[in-house]
Amino acid sequence: MPFLLETVAYDLCTLDERAFELGSSVADTIFEIFLQTDKEAEGRAQERSLRGVRKAQVRLATFFLLRGDRTRAYKIYEDMSEEPAARISAIRAELASEESPEYWEVTDREENFSWLPPERRAHLDDFFAWFSNASSA
Repeated sequence: MPFLLETVAYDLCTLDERAFELGSSVADTIFEIFLQTDKEAEGRAQERSLRGVRKAQVRLATFFLLRGDRTRAYKIYEDMSEEPAARISAIRAELASEESPEYWEVTDREENFSWLPPERRAHLDDFFAWFSNASSA
């Protein structure tokens, strides 16, 4: 059930956002756990799951960039820096192009994990620029 890992990653992202907003003492611990949720894909289903986890991580990076916390956002980049360029491009394209906050299928959540609010989408270029800078170095 590859979607399960993606759902857990999304929930960890949301939990971490709230922990940082509240100044919780466990925020950094949740953040470190969240960075460990990715697992290299071993098949098509796992590839989708890994991309979903990575999208949740980019979502958290845009949260940090919106709040001026480049250090934590950069830590997410470092965790993703060894990803194949094709995967990074696909993740960026999916997050940049998603227009609807609601998932097309009826689910309990009715949320689209790939949708970013405009204020966060505005930071996608900032985050993905680190990948461009690394490949041109």
